[in-house]
Parts: sequence; C-alpha cells; structure tokens
Amino acid sequence: MLTIGEFSKISHLTKYAIHINYLGDCLWVLGLALISKNMYSLLIPLGLFLVFIFGYIPKSDDYLQNKYGEQFTLYKQTTKKLIPFIW
Repeated sequence: MLTIGEFSKISHLTKYAIHINYLGDCLWVLGLALISKNMYSLLIPLGLFLVFIFGYIPKSDDYLQNKYGEQFTLYKQTTKKLIPFIW
C-alpha cells in the first residue's frame, strides 16, 4: 500500500506515463504486425490501442482514484496517461 507522498517519489517508467505497460503491449503487437507484412494485421494493434483507451484506462483510473484519492489526483496531474510527453 502506498503511503502519503509515495506517488511523488516514483522514479521508474511510470513517472513518464501512468499506463506505460499498455503502451508496451501496443508496441510489441505492432512490431509483430509489421513483421508479418500483412496490412490487415495492423488492425490488431489498432484495436488493442482502442480497447486500452476506451476500456482499460478509464476503469483503471477510476480504481486508482478510489483507492488512493488525492495522491492519485496529484500524480495524474503531472503524468501523461499512455504516451510519455504526449498523452
């Protein structure tokens, strides 16, 4: 369990994006789609990206907000959601 101020002490990849693991999933699936040289396989990482954007990230944010309250509010104000430095 995080204590007061723990979100401000984050020093690994999650200081750049809250859901950095979802970005990693999208990138490796995109890599596999590119290796397959099949244009239709690019729909898979696109679909995965959309599921993360509209499904998993909002649910996860709600869970974290309920669990950590003000700490998470401060953390998400200074940290991007999925793509470091962009969104």
